[in-house]
Amino acid sequence: MKLLVIRFSAMGDVALVLPALRAFLDQNQNATIYFVSKKQFSPIFDTIPRLYFIGYDPKKYKGLYGLWQFSKYLFSLDAFDATLDLHDSLRSTFIRYFFWFQKIPFFVINKGRNDKKNIISKTNKLQINLKHHTQRYADVFDAFTKSKLVISSNIPLIITKNIPLFKAKYTIGIAPLAAHQLKEWPLENYKSLIINILQNYNDIEIYLFGGTNDLIKLEKLLIHKKVKLAIGLPEGLKSELEYMANMQLMICNDSGNMHLAAMLGTIVLPIFGPTTAQLGFEPYLQKSNILEDTSLKCRPCTVYGNTTCYLHTHACMHNITPAMVLEKVQFYLPN
Repeated sequence: MKLLVIRFSAMGDVALVLPALRAFLDQNQNATIYFVSKKQFSPIFDTIPRLYFIGYDPKKYKGLYGLWQFSKYLFSLDAFDATLDLHDSLRSTFIRYFFWFQKIPFFVINKGRNDKKNIISKTNKLQINLKHHTQRYADVFDAFTKSKLVISSNIPLIITKNIPLFKAKYTIGIAPLAAHQLKEWPLENYKSLIINILQNYNDIEIYLFGGTNDLIKLEKLLIHKKVKLAIGLPEGLKSELEYMANMQLMICNDSGNMHLAAMLGTIVLPIFGPTTAQLGFEPYLQKSNILEDTSLKCRPCTVYGNTTCYLHTHACMHNITPAMVLEKVQFYLPN
C-alpha cells in the first residue's frame, strides 16, 4: 500500500500531522507514505519509518506550469493507491486532481470552515469545541481505510538524539513570535518575564527560538549572558528540535514552535490571545497549560491571527501579565 499525502502551509499545521502519520504507519505495517510539504520541514519527519519526505520548492516550480511539472514528478515516483489531501488548498487541489485524472482516488480533509467562521463571529458566537486538527487529519486516513485510526498518546512523536546539551540545572525555551503579530504577547512582557525568571533562578539558561528574519526583535531580549539564541545552529531545524527536546519548559504564543515542542514531549506554556482551544489548534495533549483571559467575550476573533484587533485594545494579550506566566513557570520549576 503506497499513499501520496499532501500538507503545505505553516510549520505548526504541518507538525500536527505527526500523530496521524505515526499511527497509520504503526497500524499498517505494509504501508508506505510519500509525504509532500515545504522542503524546509524535512527534519520533522526524518525518524518516521516507511515515510519518504518530498520537499516542494515554489521557486523551482513556479506558477501553474511549475505545479504541473511537480505533479508529473510525483507521478513518476511510484504507483500510488490513493492521494490524501490534508490541506485542501488550491495547490493541493491541483495535485490531487492531476492524480485523479490518472484514475487514482483521493480523500480530502474537512476543515470545518463554516463552524470556525461562526465561532469567531463578532456576535452570536457558536459555542462549541471543534475536534483537534490532528483528528481531522486522522479522519482522512479513516475515509481511505474505512476503519478507525487509533491515535496514540505516546510522546515524543519527533525522536531526537536527546543528548545532554546543557550544563544548567534548568533550561527554558522562549519563542516570543508567531506567524501573525496579533497572536504575539508584547515583547516588553517577555523582557519583564525574563528579568523575573533570572531573579528567581540562579542555575538557569534561557534560549530564544525563532527564524533568522526575527533576529532584530529577538536581540532586544538578549539582556543577560544567560539568555542565548537558538538560531543559526549547525544543522538548522534539526538542531533546533534537539534543543527543544532538552528544555524543561517552552514559553510561547500560539505558534509553530508551540506545536513542535509539544510533539517532542516538552512542557509548553502557551499564551493564547485572539485564538482559543475551541478552534482545535491547542498544543497536543497539553490543553490545560494554556494561559488566557477567559472573561473576554470577543475571543476568539480569528482562526490564524491574520487580522487586527477590531476593538483596537489587544486586551486578550495585554491582560496576561508576566507575573501570571512566572507563576506557571514556578509550578513546573520549583526552587
